Amino acid sequence: IIDGEIHAKLSGTAYDKISVAPGEGYYKSADNEIVWNKITTSSLGNIGPGESGSINFSFTPRDFSTPLKPVSNPNLSVNVDVQAKRLSESNVPENLASSAKRSMKISSRLSLSSSVVRSQGPFTNTGSIPPRAEKQTTYTVMWTVNNTANTVTGAEVRALLPAYVKWTAKTSPVGEDISYNSNTGEVVWRVGNVSAYTVNTSQTRLVFFQIAIEPSVAQVGQVPVMVQDTTLVGRDDFTGENLTSTAPALTTHFSTDPSYKEGNATVAP
Repeated sequence: IIDGEIHAKLSGTAYDKISVAPGEGYYKSADNEIVWNKITTSSLGNIGPGESGSINFSFTPRDFSTPLKPVSNPNLSVNVDVQAKRLSESNVPENLASSAKRSMKISSRLSLSSSVVRSQGPFTNTGSIPPRAEKQTTYTVMWTVNNTANTVTGAEVRALLPAYVKWTAKTSPVGEDISYNSNTGEVVWRVGNVSAYTVNTSQTRLVFFQIAIEPSVAQVGQVPVMVQDTTLVGRDDFTGENLTSTAPALTTHFSTDPSYKEGNATVAP
């Protein structure tokens, strides 16, 4: 087989022509196509019986994490056409051709943030700062869920409260499905459906709940955890993929409230 030539055509709503790295191929960006032939890849000039080989290229999907570049249900397609020539048994030239197509769906980016506030938020917090052993101090926890390109369904946020942390049953806003299981110590926020492109919009999902910490004398001098690692799960409606996002544990040391000062985190006697 002689004069082999490969054409890879790129398309789709997530296609970013600037991101293409064609390897040893020639990238015709105006045509959204990469071409390999005997000039770019000498092994394509003459392919012997039983021989095989491969070529490589790479690309990165468009950045669809911001509403400034909205992409709905982002996808990518690669159409590959291969052409070559051979001589038949009767020495008559023959043209050979083959093709393949691959399509990819790009999942949404579902994200979770978890933070503590005390002087802000919908609740009035009470108690000593820094917290004192065998005394109760309250804090407000804020969970935020954001999403990018595809609608997400069945979203849930879960976290455990340590034994020395109490649930005060104060939550906001009204209508959000958030609950606490006193037997397991688990807080569950059933977020439900999350719209596409929620960042910095009215579609951002947000919930507050209040907790009370009552450290023991054994925790004097420590910075106790108030909420364990938090996990968000949901299903991407476009790709069918199960999405996950996590947030680290929250402690009495936090910088998300303007009233916080260094030294406010350590339990005092």
